[in-house]
Amino acid sequence: MERAVGDVELDVRGLTPPQPMELTLEALETLPDGERLVQLNDRVPVFLLPLLDARGYQYRLAEDERGTVTTIWRGAWHKGAA
Repeated sequence: MERAVGDVELDVRGLTPPQPMELTLEALETLPDGERLVQLNDRVPVFLLPLLDARGYQYRLAEDERGTVTTIWRGAWHKGAA
């Protein structure tokens, strides 16, 4: 999934748990409607995923040269998302 206009990027690579999860949840609290949060991480955020499900978020996981990329949004994504 490519980064789209309106995406908010959060780089948590190199941080130790639980910092990546805490920062991601904080960022989601202020994420404007209709935008996505793109989290860059060193690993799959396995403890974050059930929390996202419970809070009604949708997400996609991908791997690229930056590491694990988790794109998170609420509801249907309309701005050219795949």
